[in-house]
Amino acid sequence: MEGGILKYLETVSEEESLWEGECFVFDERVTVRHGLKPGHYELCRACRNPISEAEKESEFYVLGLSCPNCYGQKTEAQKRGLAERQRQIELAKARNQPHMGAVYKKDQKLQPKNDFPILYSFRRCPFAMRSRLALAVSGQVCELREVVLRDKPQAMLDASAKGTVPVLIDVGGQVLDESLDIMLWALERNDPEGWLTPEQGTVDLMLALIAEFDRDFKYHLDRYKYPDRYPGDDAEFHRTEGARYLERLNTQLSKTPYLFGHRAALADMAIAPFVRQFAIADSEWFGTQPWPFLQTWLETWLNSDLYDRIMQKYPQWIPRSAGVKMEWDGP
Repeated sequence: MEGGILKYLETVSEEESLWEGECFVFDERVTVRHGLKPGHYELCRACRNPISEAEKESEFYVLGLSCPNCYGQKTEAQKRGLAERQRQIELAKARNQPHMGAVYKKDQKLQPKNDFPILYSFRRCPFAMRSRLALAVSGQVCELREVVLRDKPQAMLDASAKGTVPVLIDVGGQVLDESLDIMLWALERNDPEGWLTPEQGTVDLMLALIAEFDRDFKYHLDRYKYPDRYPGDDAEFHRTEGARYLERLNTQLSKTPYLFGHRAALADMAIAPFVRQFAIADSEWFGTQPWPFLQTWLETWLNSDLYDRIMQKYPQWIPRSAGVKMEWDGP
């Protein structure tokens, strides 16, 4: 179907259309009708399945926790995570504040609508890596467009003038060009492993730690790993300064296997790609440092199935061609 199903529903009148029923979309509209009008379904936040008004009358429907499709399928830990997430949503609503999530730029130009979200990415970029981690764990189907940074496609630059990956265009044409926003966008839609509900601490504490590493640790990482880009800077000095942040992580990881408890959460997955970069700048030196807990944490992530899934190699995307449909099912 030329232009895709959404284009068909947008341009063909209901009287002339051969389409019956509503079309599921990968955004908060859940389903759309002809003219791309919102449909009559809502989303179960526990299993991400569309639910009708009739299903909401079921005894198995609990807002944010279960529906007839998923009742009885969640572990106790998952139930606690879902309950906490729903509590935070209701608290934000009571305070007349938006629930935590991705932030769209107000002046961002809308891009053409798509059947699936489009992700411009570069395999080794740590910002792009963490975006793919969240998209993969949440099961967000998307079209991956692998970018060569010395040959950035005009379509990506048209979507985001800052010209760096990752850039995500959702099915409605809205653009997210910050990696943490993409992570939150994906996890707000489906968070099966509870990355937004850490076993210990809070989301705010995780975001504060991520911000510190994005700002301060990344500053030293760049000048240590890429000294040629920063003439006059002492790479060894920046390695020493960056190591101070890793010593703190090692201390935190000496208490629990992950940064905020006994299972991975948002902070682990947002920071790990940058620790990987620091480690491979001089892997022999890194391996001799007295950071056994940090090294085990990093090695566990590097050997995970999730890491393998998001690090598959794909050819450079050619403009006006289809990208790679990512369903994140593994190699």
